[in-house]
Amino acid sequence: NMIAGMIPCDESNYKEVLDRYFFIGIVEHMQESMDKLALLTGKKRIEVKAENISLKDSQVSDLSPSSINRFKENNKLDYLIYEYCLERFHNS
Repeated sequence: NMIAGMIPCDESNYKEVLDRYFFIGIVEHMQESMDKLALLTGKKRIEVKAENISLKDSQVSDLSPSSINRFKENNKLDYLIYEYCLERFHNS
């Protein structure tokens, strides 16, 4: 729960804490995030150049479903935060 520790928040208040932020961008949607931020701030849109892009390797496919489930359970709050951020992002 690295993200939860940085904000900081817990399961009872993460939405309230995130709702205090003026803007939340999503790394996987970098260009769209920057476009939305430019619009919100009245600034000119900039083109985000994709650099240092890594190809996925086989490590993820080598993980067992039980290991993935255990990781997700141990980081449940970060997953809740991420899903809420995605929801806010797509509804803005």
